[in-house]
Amino acid sequence: MAVVEVKMPQMGESIVEGKIIRWTKKPGDAIARDEILLEIATDKVDSEIPSPVAGVLKEIVVAQDETVDIGTVIALIESEGSASADASGIGVSPMKHGQDARATIGSADVSSAQKTAAAAHFGGDDFKSTAPKKSAVATLEPPVAAKSGGNGEVVRHDGKRFYSPLVRRIAKDEGIGGETLSRIPGSGANGRVTKHDLLAYLEGRAALAPAAKAAGAPASTRTGGMVLPSEIDPLPAAAKGSYNPERVDVLPMDNIRRRTAEHMVLSNIVSPRAASFSECDMENVVQLRGRKRGEFQQREGFKLTLNPFFLFATVKAIRDYPGVNVIVDGANVIRKKDINLGIAVALGADGTDGLIVPVIKNADSLSMTGLARAANELAQKARTKTLKPDDISGGTFTVTNPGVFGNDFGLAIVTQPQVAILGIGAVKQRVVAYQGMIAIRHTVMLSATYDHRVVDGALGGQFLSRVCHYLENPPEDF
Repeated sequence: MAVVEVKMPQMGESIVEGKIIRWTKKPGDAIARDEILLEIATDKVDSEIPSPVAGVLKEIVVAQDETVDIGTVIALIESEGSASADASGIGVSPMKHGQDARATIGSADVSSAQKTAAAAHFGGDDFKSTAPKKSAVATLEPPVAAKSGGNGEVVRHDGKRFYSPLVRRIAKDEGIGGETLSRIPGSGANGRVTKHDLLAYLEGRAALAPAAKAAGAPASTRTGGMVLPSEIDPLPAAAKGSYNPERVDVLPMDNIRRRTAEHMVLSNIVSPRAASFSECDMENVVQLRGRKRGEFQQREGFKLTLNPFFLFATVKAIRDYPGVNVIVDGANVIRKKDINLGIAVALGADGTDGLIVPVIKNADSLSMTGLARAANELAQKARTKTLKPDDISGGTFTVTNPGVFGNDFGLAIVTQPQVAILGIGAVKQRVVAYQGMIAIRHTVMLSATYDHRVVDGALGGQFLSRVCHYLENPPEDF
């Protein structure tokens, strides 16, 4: 009998650890090759991990709800026959001192079916969704608090994530303990708290003090009695007795839903929002799509939707107004030279399972057909559960589409650490004034929400008007 070591897999270049959400098998259970063995969560996606071999689960080394580094042995499987035969392509290495040969799994090449089957807003026919809904909701535990050393300093690693020397020094200087620091959602790699995240909290805590007092938050022990955003629970429990447990269903948030909730609270605290709205004439786009859709599908193998026109217009407008393609780092504005276009996607058939944002990297280097291909590929990955963490990281600007649900427009929340987001409403035939006459034309309502610290109404409004300009004058050849 060969003993196979199952290791925490590498789910992306920026991922250094993962949390075990659920084991689907218990010790002693038989398992087939490629049968789902466990579910893991990173800071970006939840994934199902298949067994590398057929055999019997001998031991679970890492328990449910624990977080460990990539490459850590998490389980042992007894496999019949030789390890090399049952785990071909996994990598077999004999153990010393007469131990059984053991195969290891832990590379990104291993297929991982993600739980996030998405109702893809982009890539489907006219924004329609075909994704299935998840059948179960994972139970989550409260976040583990970061530990503090004997001298009051936050330790480098608290069992869930690392803290840089700079972050630890700022935390010490400001009197921020490990428990508070562990509750701050991070925008860095693997959800790490960056200098930007910490300074944003420090800037916002004075303004939050009155709100916290009104909400009954406990008085802070920080200098000046100011309250940190992390001291206000982003997910407060309902008042005891406010609902009858026999008349409601209690659905614990899964990992993605909870992280989204924390991220949205952070964004509302960090970014003072302003918004602009424009109604754009889409008649030329609709007519052009009608003429090109047959030829396009024959050439590319998938349907031509309105999505590529929106993405293309957005990228061209960002080129003209790069001030919306920045992040804020303390008192500095960091202008991104690459345009990595995030596409907001609702999870589940009814949109109740959270939100995920796949990213088209270097979108400014692509033609409209190239953007269509990239969006279609991300949609296919979502439907086949093959999105990887790298597919949803590194975005510099986001586009979201409330119009997929028939809404005329929506006011979106900026995705941190970005400073602007474009909302696309439903494309409808409307009665409008056109060339001095009353006409019925296809139009769309667009919204731009932006961080007013660095994007003023002039920039935000001009950017949105430029998006409309490119939509009203689409390219004939693409």
